[in-house]
Amino acid sequence: MSDGPKPKRDVLDPALASRFAWRMAPPPEAPPPQADAPPAPNLDPAASEGFAEHAALVCEELAKDVRKAWALASPPAQAAAAARLKRFARRIGFEILGMSRHPLEAVRLLRLIARHIKATPIRKTDMFQLAWLPIPDRHPEVVDLIVEAARSGDKNLAFVVDRTVAEKELEGRYPDLGARLAELADTTRVWDVRALAIRWLSLDDYPVAIPALRRALRTPHARLRYYALFILAQMKGWTQREEDVLWLLEDAVRHPLDRGAGMSAFDRIDEYEEALIDALRGAPPAEGWKPLEIIVEGGGAHISRDRPGLDADWALKALAAGYPERAIHRIDRVLAEPSGLHRYAAISALVLLPEEVARPRLLEAAGGSDHDLVERVKGIWFERFGGALPASPLAGVPVFLLEGPPSDRFSACLTVLRGASQEARFTMVDALLAEAPEASAPPAQLSSSQREALALLLFTLRTSGRLYKHPTLGNLGEADWAKLLLRRFGTLAFEGLASLAEASALAGVARGWLDALTSAAREGMLGPAQRERLRDIARAALASPAWDNAPGPLLTLSVVGAPEDCVERLWSILIAPDDPADARSKGVRSNADASRWAMIVLRDVTEAPWLDARIATAAGEALQQKRFELFDRLMYLGSERKAAEVLDVAPAALSAYDGDPEAFGPVYRAALALVQANRLDDAWILSALAQPEAPLFALAARLVRKSSPAPILEALTRVLASTARGGAAAAEAAYVLVWQEILAEDDARLPGILDRAPARARAAICGALIDNKVPLASYRQHVAACLISPDPRVTQELHDPLWLRKPEGMEELFAEVLPRVQVEDTRDVMLHLLRAPNEAAKYWVDGGADDEDEDEDDWEEDEDEDDDEGDEDASS
Repeated sequence: MSDGPKPKRDVLDPALASRFAWRMAPPPEAPPPQADAPPAPNLDPAASEGFAEHAALVCEELAKDVRKAWALASPPAQAAAAARLKRFARRIGFEILGMSRHPLEAVRLLRLIARHIKATPIRKTDMFQLAWLPIPDRHPEVVDLIVEAARSGDKNLAFVVDRTVAEKELEGRYPDLGARLAELADTTRVWDVRALAIRWLSLDDYPVAIPALRRALRTPHARLRYYALFILAQMKGWTQREEDVLWLLEDAVRHPLDRGAGMSAFDRIDEYEEALIDALRGAPPAEGWKPLEIIVEGGGAHISRDRPGLDADWALKALAAGYPERAIHRIDRVLAEPSGLHRYAAISALVLLPEEVARPRLLEAAGGSDHDLVERVKGIWFERFGGALPASPLAGVPVFLLEGPPSDRFSACLTVLRGASQEARFTMVDALLAEAPEASAPPAQLSSSQREALALLLFTLRTSGRLYKHPTLGNLGEADWAKLLLRRFGTLAFEGLASLAEASALAGVARGWLDALTSAAREGMLGPAQRERLRDIARAALASPAWDNAPGPLLTLSVVGAPEDCVERLWSILIAPDDPADARSKGVRSNADASRWAMIVLRDVTEAPWLDARIATAAGEALQQKRFELFDRLMYLGSERKAAEVLDVAPAALSAYDGDPEAFGPVYRAALALVQANRLDDAWILSALAQPEAPLFALAARLVRKSSPAPILEALTRVLASTARGGAAAAEAAYVLVWQEILAEDDARLPGILDRAPARARAAICGALIDNKVPLASYRQHVAACLISPDPRVTQELHDPLWLRKPEGMEELFAEVLPRVQVEDTRDVMLHLLRAPNEAAKYWVDGGADDEDEDEDDWEEDEDEDDDEGDEDASS
């Protein structure tokens, strides 16, 4: 019997049960090692009769000893008696079946062992022997036995109870068992005890236990969650299903499942993940897709930059189970990636989609060149639809490259490429490359056999963009393969690659064959017509419903140029709000990268003379609306285009600057653009530096360079003694002078400036000192004060300098201040630099030693006990 919770077959949906029959009972944590079982009784009738008579006599004696032990008032004496009973039971072998005539004593034998499990632990040989003990179907003390066995938390005793009691259908015989196990699960502080109590709540339907099971769902113990979720999913009274599942999904964002946490020797990550998906299938919460999409896009907490369990692959399957309409385009995108490491997860997600959308995608996936994946697709098809998958022999092959029907040689090569032998695939790829024309320049025409070779190579690369660890070619990426095929096979290779690029780009692939051909275009390998073809693919990709801010098509347009009819689309991308929460609500990536790439593409557009005026107008509006990130992009775009009307907006930004920290960066870069355009002179900088109490001082200070004229450097240095704005002006001046390596690290003024500086300005100075490799000891207390600040803008000033420089004494400082750090991101950075587990890694608790960790001398100790028994028998 599995040590997982027992399924309630009368509650599960029949279709679901048949589909997931392999999961109906969770797999055991670790099956106990096989022991030499007692010899089977002789089946000869005469011998059987003798066996029964002898068993009756022996068990009469055993029952009498049980009664004596039960009556003992002294716990030590009773423990010693329990140890003797256990040895007695092991010695009599199969004759223990005779205890069927003594139901009360049979139950109490196990109860005595459970009560004294610490003093007389069950060895493996005891476990297998006691598993034959006949426990009656109906007995009032069975409830006490199960509760006491659960309270012991002993895995070997649990095995015995599973075999003697828990395999039977209780059928409502023990209605008070649920309440007692639920109370035990709630009150005990020992994880193994809680796990046993909750697991045995699956023995019958106990509505009274639902509150305890719901509380177990919120424990930081994966095994308990798995048991509770498995049991609740089969209970008709679980009316809070959507609420609980939503909580678990949101918790998954914060707490990825670490391997080994709350687990036994068998890895339970998969079981908990699948149980959560099954619970989601029945009644998906209305908002449950939100946390799943955060995880799919790589968000959420990580453990050492990883999510071992509850990761993006799992979240994609969960989306398919609960929200198929939100999963389809993501699955299509993964399946279209040439080097997708997540393609197996996408195939598994197809299993959970409705039939009408799963069927065509399985047929498409069957045309891949990954043998193992195609075999998995065939298996899924057979399980779901019955029969063999009806895929064409030429599925996935770019047959449009061929001059006619494929040759017999072509079919033989295709069979090898679809095969399981990676070595044979490598050999075949080398042979196909050797078919390329021998010429110094790409050929204009290809023969039939060369066309076939090219088609076969493209088939191999379509879903295996990287032939990992190729013995002669190495680990070539998509861009390397694209250039290799273009050089060897010429124009026809471009046509084949363009068809691959178009399919993946329209599916929303962020990087793929379009990116590979863009790299070739950047190196001048493509002609005007081919560049125009890439432009058309990028234009279509931006118009595709599957495009979700992936920068690939924009990168292509930045190389081959954007036509005028793309300008409006690019403009809409540029000015879209960069709101990650809004992006998640729409199921797309953040617009941040896409808007920056749109800006780069628009920088070189020459076919829209009206664009500069629009940029200027939009920049003025963004400034008034305090959309500073957009204002920043527009000012950069205008300055790169050398648009005078855009630069006309910058002085208004300087005049309106009031010290808003969110505006500082964009307004500073606007001022820098004016300096570079010779529209902001040294006189303005000197004037602003003369007013350290004004907000513009900070902007002017940032414009100072080591090469600035002496009057400017002198004016900035004078401010070091200023108390303007509570010491902020002196700190701003000091930051620039330190950063430009004008102010010496041992300058006597620096400690006082740091003492008086506001927190963010102090952090900036400390960051500059770290970047300039100034020893940490001289300003250590200031770095400590910044790290424990509750303001993330203060602590983040130090992230990059500490990460890049790792100054001497950093680890000791971190160990000192870590308990007081308030910003979670900063704490994670510090823990990573210390190579210590973060909060997510420490969240899950362990449930005790795994089965492999048990005493490996169990069998030797058992033999020693047997020797002791022999001595006892001899002496008596």
